[in-house]
Order: sequence, then structure tokens, then C-alpha cells
Amino acid sequence: MAVVQGEVAPVAVSELSVYPHRGVTVAPKPAATLGDYLDAIYRRRWWILALVVLSVGAAFAVTKRLPRMYDGMATLDIERMTPSGLVGPELSTQVAPDMDQVVATHMRMIQSDAVLRPIAVKYDLFEPGASERRGPVRLKNLKITRPPSTYLIQISFRAPKPELAANVANAIARNYLAQLQQLQRTQWETLSVATRRQLAELKDKMESSNEALLVFQRQIGMVDPEDKTNVLAARLIQLNTEFAKAQSDRAAKEAVYDTLVSGSPEAAEASTQGEQVKRLLERRSEAQQKFADVKTIYGDRNAEYKRAAAQLQDIDAQIRVAYNKVIKRAEAELRETRLRESNLSAAYSKTKQEADAVSARAVEYRLLRQRADSDRIIYDELSRKVGEAEINSGLRAAPVRIADLASPDSHPASPSAALNCAIALLGSLLIGCVAAVIHDVRRERFRTADDIRAACGAEVVTVLPTVRSWRGRNDTLAEGHYQRPDADVLRFREQIKRLRNAFNQAMGSDLPRVIVVVSPSRRDGRSRIASEFGLAYSALGQRTLIMDADLRNPVRRRTRPAAGLSSALSGEARWRDAVLAANGSIAPDVLPSGPQDDRVSELVHKRLDFLVDEAARDYDVVVIDSPPFLRYSECLDIVRNADAVIVVARAGHTEPREFETMLRYLRRMNARVGAVVLNDVERA
Repeated sequence: MAVVQGEVAPVAVSELSVYPHRGVTVAPKPAATLGDYLDAIYRRRWWILALVVLSVGAAFAVTKRLPRMYDGMATLDIERMTPSGLVGPELSTQVAPDMDQVVATHMRMIQSDAVLRPIAVKYDLFEPGASERRGPVRLKNLKITRPPSTYLIQISFRAPKPELAANVANAIARNYLAQLQQLQRTQWETLSVATRRQLAELKDKMESSNEALLVFQRQIGMVDPEDKTNVLAARLIQLNTEFAKAQSDRAAKEAVYDTLVSGSPEAAEASTQGEQVKRLLERRSEAQQKFADVKTIYGDRNAEYKRAAAQLQDIDAQIRVAYNKVIKRAEAELRETRLRESNLSAAYSKTKQEADAVSARAVEYRLLRQRADSDRIIYDELSRKVGEAEINSGLRAAPVRIADLASPDSHPASPSAALNCAIALLGSLLIGCVAAVIHDVRRERFRTADDIRAACGAEVVTVLPTVRSWRGRNDTLAEGHYQRPDADVLRFREQIKRLRNAFNQAMGSDLPRVIVVVSPSRRDGRSRIASEFGLAYSALGQRTLIMDADLRNPVRRRTRPAAGLSSALSGEARWRDAVLAANGSIAPDVLPSGPQDDRVSELVHKRLDFLVDEAARDYDVVVIDSPPFLRYSECLDIVRNADAVIVVARAGHTEPREFETMLRYLRRMNARVGAVVLNDVERA
């Protein structure tokens, strides 16, 4: 042992070092694990079970007291493929661009005041005291839903009577279809009135256009000015061709005339009379040749010479006469050509002016005729569409149809006892588990030996398992208790024997005779451990006395005996006379607490030391069961009269702060702590 009377030396922590020594580093407390949470739930399992049973029972009772409600459900089918028209070129099938928006729109429209108010008035579905005329109607028991991945709308109404629930759901569905049909009729009627008004205006416009066309035709005196325009255009083309030809002839004749006027006889060859001049020129050429020959041969005085000269002169005279005639003819032809050109130019100009005038009238006529034709085409097309629209409006079906009508249900929809009980079961189970974990986390308790080591630096010598058969029993030494122990008791006693052997080994040769079993609070299993510890010593053949020093809350007997420790301390009886003899060869003697006395603290302080000394002389081992250490002041006197102390902590019950406080008191008293025991461990 490292513990001695007085100051404690800073030594390493051994297996039996039971409280913090100076210089010893306390390990940090380990973090909570899933196993710790499961342990907390397991420890509170009966409390959780009680909460579950109470919750389920309350849910069942409340469910049975609630009024029964029945559901009526009508189903509407939204047409996904809708024809734009039933007759005419519009006879085709169209798909709505966004069916989700279409279905959502129908769901909102079903809950409108126009649909629900007639139903509420018919079946008197208004809230008590509510006015029918104030605000839109809202039916709190009405539920409009859309099954996933469908184009269906389910109208569900809940009522105390199944017939009422079904009738209201069906009435809402039928009224909504009637509202849609009425809306379509109103829409088509409005459109028809507006279209007919436009049609009348278009008819007046068409008649006005035709009248203007007839007036224009009468003004111009022709049926179609475009025909005359075509004739004038052809004439203009012809005049233009002839005028161009006349200009060409005039230019050619002017060139010939100018050449002739220049005095060159050879120029006459290019005119229409050039043949005569050409022949005369040829004769002249021959005469000149002959004249030259005669002159050469005969000389200029010869008669032949004179005759040749006279012949040459005669030919020159003929040439001059012929040349003058050619000039006069060329001049006459030029005047004729110029006159023809002038006449053609005047005719072309006149015809062009006439063609321009006729063309302008033709353009105006064309515009008037196009306007009249356009008005007539528009009027005919609109008349056809109006007729088709009237037919479609009478034959077009609503985009929604009733797929299934509601029928009275024989089974109530609510309240559902099974559902409510299941919810209560799961909810209470969850709440209970969470509360147990939170309670366990917020309320710090020792769970394992590691918790004690981490909090106080003390090593636990023995971990005692839970004995379920001892719970709720105070007769720790009742007759027959040792005859038939169960498996839990056997495991418990084996650990007690381990504690005894470790305790004796730790004490060495100086074995204590007076041993006090202490714990910081009540219900730590201290009295049971003291009894079993004393039984373990008596089993070795040592005379053992178990002294019940818990004079305020004794647990050695169900009823207080006539004499006991309190009687001996007060002087009313001898303690040896109050001792209960052992029941068997291996059982220890017991000194019960005795009658209750208000002077407990004073009596223990004054006389317990004498009584303990006498008992130590008569017995080999005296095991004292002390009161809760932190509750009563006499515990300090009891520990002061002991040779060694066994400290007890209970798993899940002992608080670390109280345990540390108790160890601090024991250290200040220089108490000889022999062992630390962790009691009531579920999985020891």
C-alpha cells in the first residue's frame, strides 16, 4: 500500500491505489460511445416501456372517443390530347405545353368560391356562426390532390356520414364540370358577338370597295382599262420602231444630199439616180480618151478634132443636166423623209400621252379591284371560320371529365386506431430513448471502472455484477437465503471473494480487524456488500461480526428488533445481548441497528469507540455498515474507529462529484482505504 498515516508520498499508481495521490496525473474522461448510449437506454428500459405503454394506451383511448369521419373521393381526368377544332382545317390534336401547370390550374379552380359556394349552401357546410356572404367559401374538410405521375385530380371530402361525404365530393366534381362548360359557352358567345360585328364591318367595307370600282369603270367608259393599255403599248412600240427607221432614212438622205450639193458628180453614184450619171461619166471618159487620141493624131485644127471636142462638150452638158436632176430628186426625197419623221414623232408623242393617261387609270383601277377582291376574300374566309367556330363551340367537349364518382365508404377514414397507436408507439419510443440518453449524458454517473479511474485516478479492485433477484429486497441475511443461490448470486460472491483476497494481500501482515464499508449516498448496495464481505470472512473460519451502524435507515431486518446498536450506545442494553447469533456454521453474527433514537450523532461520537474495541477483542473481523457518508455526520466517527475502509460506488447511480468529495474527506482523515468497489454493473 502507498497510503500511510499522515502525508501521502508521490508514488506511481498501483493496482490498489484507490484515490488521487499528489503528483498523480488524472486521465481525461473518455468520450461517450454508442455502447454508452445503448447502456443508458437499457438501464431505463422499464421507464421507456412504461412511457410507451402509457402513450399507446392514451392514444387508443383518445382514438376511441373521437368521432368517426368518412371519406368520399371523386376522380377527375385531365385530357392531355385536346383537339383544336372539330370541323375545318383546325381538325387536329394538340398537346398542352405544360401539363403540370394545367393540372395545378384545375386544382386551384376547383377550390374557387364559384365552385364551392353552391355546394356549401346546398349541404349547409358553413362553419357555425359564419355568414354565407362574407369572403370566399373554404371547406376545411375538402382535400384536392394529384396522384404522382398521373393526370388525375382526386376530390376528397371528409364528413361524419359516408353518404354526405360521397354526395359532396360528387357535387363538387359535377359543379366544376358545369362551370367549365358554362365558361366555354360564355367565351364562345363573346367571341362570336365580336366576330360577327367585325364581319358586318368587313361586309360594308367590301360593298364600298365594289361600288367605288363600278363608279370608276363608268367614269373611264371601259370595263377594263388594262386591255386598252396593252393596245396602246403595242402601238407605241410600232411607232417607235417606224420613227427610228424614219430617222435613219433621213440621216442617210441628208448625207447623200449634202454630198451632191458639194459639186462632185461622183457623189451622184450613191443616189437612186446614179445609173444615168454613171453611164454619162463612162461615155465622157471614152470621149475624153478619143479626144486625146484625135488631138494627138490630127492636131487641134482638124475637123475630127473639132467633132471630138463638140461631142465631149455635148456629153458634159448632159452630165450637168443629169446631175441637176439628181440633186433635185435627192432634195425632194429628203423633204419627204423629214416630213415622214415629223409625222411619226407627232404620232408617237400623241400615242404616248394617251398611253400614259390610260396607264394611270389602269393603275387606279387595279388598286380598286385589288382592294375589292381582298375585302371579298377576307369576308368569305371570316364567314367560313365563324360558321366552323359556331359548330365547334356546340360540339367541343370540356378538357376535364369525371373518371370515377365517389361512393359511400363503410369503413371510417379517421380516426385510425392502428395508425395513432403506431405513431404513439414510435414517438414515445423515440422520446423515451432520447430522454434516457439526454438524462444519462446530463447527469454524470460512474458507468465503468474506467470512469472512476478517469475522474479520480483510483483503481477499482472489483466490479460486482447485477443480481436481479436481490432488487427490492432488504433481508440481506434472511433465513434460507444462502441455501439455493442462483447464477447471478454465485458470480457476485466470486467477485466478493476476489475482493477479500485482494484486500488481505494489500493490507499485508497488518490485517485490519475493523473494516468500514462506505458509499457517498443511499442505494449504492453498501449494506449488501458489507453482508457478503462479512460472509466471505466467516467462510474462512474467522469469527465475523456485521455491525449495522446505519441507525437511521437500517436494512438488516424488515422490522427493528427490541435491542441493537442504538440500545447499546444509549446504555439501555449490552451489545452482546443484542447480537443475533449466526444461522449456520459459516454465517457471521449480526448486530442490528436497534430502535430509532434521535441522539444518533451524539451517541456514536461518545461511545462507538469503546463498543468497537470490545467487538474487535471478541471477533476476528468486524464489518461495519455505515450510513451514507455525505448525508450524516456520524460517518466521520465511524471511519475514525476503523482500521480500513472499503469505498463503494454504484454504476449508473453514484455521481463523480460526490465520490470525489468522499475521497477528499477520507484523505483528510488519513483513512486507510483498502479497496474501491464498483457495484451493480450490468455487463460485468
